[in-house]
Amino acid sequence: MKNGNSISRRQFLKGAAATAMGASLLGVTGVAALAEEEGVYIPGTYSAMGVGMGTVTVTMTFDANHIIDVKLDVSEETPTIGGAQGETLAAQIMDAQDSNIDGVTGASLTSEAARTAAAACIAQARREPVIIPVEAEVKEKAAEEAAEEVEVSATKDTDVVIVGAGACGLMAALKCDKAGLKVVLVEKSSTLYTSNFANCGGPAARGSSVQKDAGVELSADEMFNHMVDYARGGVNAALLKNVLGCTGEAVDTLRDLGVEFSLDEDVYGVGFRARHYIVDGCDRIAAIQTGLDASGIDLMLNTAAKSILMDGERACGVQVQCADKTYMNINARAVLICTGGFQGDQGMIKRFFGGVNCVSLGNNLSNGDGIRMVEAAGGVTDRNFAVLGNEGGGTSSKVKGAIYNWENWTIVNQNLCFGIYGGLMVDGTGSRFCNEKKIADFPLATGGELLIRNGKSYAVMDSAMYDACCEEGIFKFYGEPEQDWVAGMALWWPVLDEAKDKLQTAIDEGWAYKADSVRELAAYFDLAELEATVEKYNSYCEAGRDADYGKPAFMLKPVKEGPFYIFEYEGATWSTNGGMKVDAKLRALKEGSAYIPGLYIGGVEAGSMYASPYYDNPGSSVGLAVGSGVWAARQIEEYIRG
Repeated sequence: MKNGNSISRRQFLKGAAATAMGASLLGVTGVAALAEEEGVYIPGTYSAMGVGMGTVTVTMTFDANHIIDVKLDVSEETPTIGGAQGETLAAQIMDAQDSNIDGVTGASLTSEAARTAAAACIAQARREPVIIPVEAEVKEKAAEEAAEEVEVSATKDTDVVIVGAGACGLMAALKCDKAGLKVVLVEKSSTLYTSNFANCGGPAARGSSVQKDAGVELSADEMFNHMVDYARGGVNAALLKNVLGCTGEAVDTLRDLGVEFSLDEDVYGVGFRARHYIVDGCDRIAAIQTGLDASGIDLMLNTAAKSILMDGERACGVQVQCADKTYMNINARAVLICTGGFQGDQGMIKRFFGGVNCVSLGNNLSNGDGIRMVEAAGGVTDRNFAVLGNEGGGTSSKVKGAIYNWENWTIVNQNLCFGIYGGLMVDGTGSRFCNEKKIADFPLATGGELLIRNGKSYAVMDSAMYDACCEEGIFKFYGEPEQDWVAGMALWWPVLDEAKDKLQTAIDEGWAYKADSVRELAAYFDLAELEATVEKYNSYCEAGRDADYGKPAFMLKPVKEGPFYIFEYEGATWSTNGGMKVDAKLRALKEGSAYIPGLYIGGVEAGSMYASPYYDNPGSSVGLAVGSGVWAARQIEEYIRG
């Protein structure tokens, strides 16, 4: 919702199970007159939410006997489908003077959400109990949407159909083909170069020939124990161990195809070297394409999977929309879903990350399609959802154009970098919310989680810190604390020598401000607690001890010398981790933990092997993804061979 009484999607669904517990628990609000008047309705304006692809908010105004205004917020719906039908659905409700409307063909989920929310508004205006479908009913509607019949013009038979040609999908396809299985690999992009795997730094792995060549011995237990301990019981340990055991083989498979690796140093101080960096200039996709061309793999580009075909309780293929917009059923003995997460769908971001937006830095074609398809087939989500935060700096959706230019390795505005520098950070009230060193230590992991939690966070500093970062760099400003801040030695832009030239651009775009007083900074972004926070923080700096969050003394730099600066940042992600619940063999699980025969989930949406926050050893996301491709292929072969 867009009013001050908004609640999370999960709270909304849980609250909806009780039909008369008070409007605020159901995500509905009213500004009606307290005194009842004669007529059908209590005059006033009421709002309610329904669940479509995201949340649909309906706001309706009533006089004593009529609906006199209807507005729909469909911003979380698919832009070209339900997101384009807000005015049409509002007009239908207005014309019908009721929630029982026809809706829009092709946007059935959005239409049903509008009906649900409109009915809740009408119930409020009548002072009647508000009844909203519970989550099971919402899932049933999603299943009905997936099952809507379309004209299928062709069929294809195969052993394995794999949806998504990223790290997991490509690896699984190569391994299944090598095992003698017939493979169809479906990818909705027109090229293999759009996936996050095509652009990431490289996988974390153990037992590879690259490590052996470098004289690095990393035992299975050492890497597994570190990661399972980090997850604190939040992952399927057996699955994690199985997949980690396949990561070295995955790296060697890529190396045999011509992908070049160098072994990274331990840049975050986790205690071992696992990150296999793909050498700059190496065209990994061209190398893999060589392997695909030599195989019997049927690669279908420009092909979007729409639903999983089911034979009773068993997955038996997928229905796809081909490049020419016709539909095809691909019949298969096993299905692997690995569509790359959901960073391209803000509705799903809000669903899994507490109602906040998140700036996507990666592949927006990864929009949760795989998760929706598996849910419609009866699968359930796991509890672990994480972002791979922006380790290069802060992020803002107000920045015009791309944040990074990888052709010349630059950031569009160096004033974005202060988000990971460990200075004073505050939330939307102007209050501190953490030990800022946690963000500076692991911006990709813990830092990403801390920043997305607030929705918006603000870096506040004085001229001493700002000038030092622009002239000598933050690491030197802190006294070069090599032992205390390992990540500080690996900053992407050690000195922000272009920040001052871009400051006015940041101010004009609305995510930065410069003022002569902290009070002015607070007023600009409406941060009511900022002045008191700065005063308290400065006392900690003077004492050399952070009594609230324990930030080390070397990072305690006061905010006292004007002019003063403030930068607004939002959560960001290179990729999402988390999705469907799977067992130790990557089989999709349904309610009660029974698995769905023939249906496997791999890559970043295999939710049971990814921790929240994201793991602190870099390369874990893509490492587990390629490892899961190897492991999934083994399980699929075993399943098909019987």
